[in-house]
Amino acid sequence: MTIKQLGGVFGRNPTFNDVTIEGQLTFDGDIDINSDLKVDGNLEVTGTSTLNGNLEIAKDNPKITLNDTDGGTQTDFSISANANVFSIYNETAAVNTLRIFGNTQDVRVETGNLVIATSGKGIDFSATAGAGSTSELLDDYEEGLHTATVVCGTSGTVTVNAGNNSLAYTKIGRQVSVTGFLYIDSVSSPVGYFDISLPITSANLAGGAGNSAASLIVRNVNTANVSSFVGYIPEASSVIRVYLGDSTNWVADSAQELKAVSQIYINATYMAA
Repeated sequence: MTIKQLGGVFGRNPTFNDVTIEGQLTFDGDIDINSDLKVDGNLEVTGTSTLNGNLEIAKDNPKITLNDTDGGTQTDFSISANANVFSIYNETAAVNTLRIFGNTQDVRVETGNLVIATSGKGIDFSATAGAGSTSELLDDYEEGLHTATVVCGTSGTVTVNAGNNSLAYTKIGRQVSVTGFLYIDSVSSPVGYFDISLPITSANLAGGAGNSAASLIVRNVNTANVSSFVGYIPEASSVIRVYLGDSTNWVADSAQELKAVSQIYINATYMAA
């Protein structure tokens, strides 16, 4: 090993102003560096290191290896730059966990997930913002099953079969899509319109933009035509409101048409709050 030193003080705790190392340097304790450090070979630190300047590793296929040797389960990671690719490698699992490609400027998560740890943060598409847009941040994704209920608008009850009461939903950003099938087990004097519960509350937007139509089929009913049922999702609500449509408007007597064995098929998309 050759140490080229320009200025500084030698002694029990030597200090150096500028150091170039042409070989391997090993520290058995701590190292505190207040300027730049350039290593042409290997650098091994077994204690704690503080670098207040720049670290330059000048060799082919440079790599930084991080070893946990505190007596617990050893997990080794290496950070390397090779062929214009920056990689983080988990040596215990023998897999690349993250790779950044300099040529294509792609970031690839090889194992695990890309986790957004702070609510309200996400993927920013502001570079492609269009006219009239209010946000370019994709900040949410969710999917699941919602156990739906049917409630009469005026009075009475409707009981949904426990084996056919789920709505599948997916939320991407603020857009929610819901599909499903409900089977009515029994009714007790239903009167008025009826509401079908939704998993997420709808938005209240300027100009009524939060209102949305809902596509549905209601069959095996008392006397109404299947085509007469209409549904919509009001703003700031968590229901599909179902009416009967006549020749000019909707009317609030859809609940009376439900009976045991009635079936409701749902397909709706709306904006979340």
